[in-house]
Amino acid sequence: MTIFFISYELIFLNYRQMLLVDLKTSDNTTVGQQTSIQQRRTNLLKKITKFSTIQKKYMPGLDRYIAELLPAPQEMSTSMPELIPLYLPSSLLENKCSWVCIAGVQEIENRLRFAQASKALNKL
Repeated sequence: MTIFFISYELIFLNYRQMLLVDLKTSDNTTVGQQTSIQQRRTNLLKKITKFSTIQKKYMPGLDRYIAELLPAPQEMSTSMPELIPLYLPSSLLENKCSWVCIAGVQEIENRLRFAQASKALNKL
């Protein structure tokens, strides 16, 4: 089941990255494009909500980690979900990962990211 969490993370990150690229490359958008971007943001927010629920199972110490990192709670902008921090296993300080994540999560993420990168290189 850990592999599902990491796979979902990678798919989700790809979706988020595509939205960020589209936002950066679209200067003069039509009403239709703006509507499409808003729909994608809404979908991304739903994905973040689902991801956060799953994340708590595989990263049970995350709330404590965030509390140490950011002593004052911060408001999350739901109008721009592409800017919401995700706190992925690979983004944690190495000495914190052992008490934030369940055993093996970071290793599985590393393997899947390596496989993803290898696949992308092979396409070139």
